[in-house]
Amino acid sequence: MPTTVSVKSVRELGAAVTVVRIAQGVRASELSVSHVVVGGLEHGKETTQVGKVLQILEDLGIRLVLEAPPGVSFPADLMTVTRRRVRS
Repeated sequence: MPTTVSVKSVRELGAAVTVVRIAQGVRASELSVSHVVVGGLEHGKETTQVGKVLQILEDLGIRLVLEAPPGVSFPADLMTVTRRRVRS
C-alpha cells in the first residue's frame, strides 16, 4: 500500500484520516479535538474548521504538503508574507 495520497476533497481527506487512525488503533475520543469534530471530518463534513483539521493531522502524525502550481514558488519563510490590500 502507498504511504502518500493525493487528496481532492474533504471526503477523501476524511477517509485518509480514518485509515491512519484505525491503523494506529486510536479512538476518535483520544485525539485533542472533540470526537464529534473527528467524526465530521471522517464523514466529509465540509464545514469542519481548518484549525481543527490541522490539529487532527498533527495528532495522528499525518504530514500535510502543499505543492505550488507551475511557475509559482513559496518563500523560504511563509510567515514573512504580508497581506496585500486589493484596490478597486
